[in-house]
Amino acid sequence: MEESVLIAIKSGLFVIEKCLREILQETKNDSKAKNWLLKVQHPDISDAEANTLTVKAEEMLKEIQELQRNFNVGKNEESIRWKVICDLHEIWTMLSDIMPDRLHGYGHVRPEDSELLTMHIERMNAIRKEMENALSPRSRTLR
Repeated sequence: MEESVLIAIKSGLFVIEKCLREILQETKNDSKAKNWLLKVQHPDISDAEANTLTVKAEEMLKEIQELQRNFNVGKNEESIRWKVICDLHEIWTMLSDIMPDRLHGYGHVRPEDSELLTMHIERMNAIRKEMENALSPRSRTLR
């Protein structure tokens, strides 16, 4: 099989595996993990449905594993450090987007709300910077 075809297969299987892993995570009965500060999930899947989804997702993962073995599809390496850095960049982008001076296009922001929002965003951005610094090459040499 041509290399480009294998790459297409591998990419497709990766997306399918990612979705299956998310389904497996969603069908767990850990309600604390599903309820965030700004989101609450309601359990509209019965235990029987969750069990069936789990079994079928695991069956499909086995099929992917067979394809991986049959076509000698290797694994991609993913750096956790790089993924966290990307997440921190996305957080920085969102924090920048919700600064009061950027919200004026949505409507009027009262000065006292603007001040409070700015204070919290600056605190979160400081925490984000500390998280970034924890990943910097310099911080690894200090440990």
